[in-house]
Amino acid sequence: DARSVHVIGDHNGWTGVGSELQPVASTGLWSGFIGGVATGQVYKYRIMGPDGSVVEKADPYARRAECPPKTASVTRSTRSPEVTCGQ
Repeated sequence: DARSVHVIGDHNGWTGVGSELQPVASTGLWSGFIGGVATGQVYKYRIMGPDGSVVEKADPYARRAECPPKTASVTRSTRSPEVTCGQ
C-alpha cells in the first residue's frame, strides 16, 4: 500500500506540488482532479511506498505515451486522433 501518490509533470514543474491524489477507500486505487493541464503535456505518478521509498511510474491507463526511450505518459484531448511515434 502506498503512503502517498502525486501527479508530477509539465503542469507543475515535476514537483508534485498541488497534485496529491486521494485513496479510494481501501481499494488500492487513488483519484483526484489536476487542473491546468494542457493537451500534449507529459506526466508520471510519484508513489511513496509504505517504507518511504519513492518511485516514478507511467500511467498504466494512459491513452498516449512518449516514444521510447522516454517513459512518461502524455495528456491528450478526447477529441484528438491517435498519434504514433514518428508522426
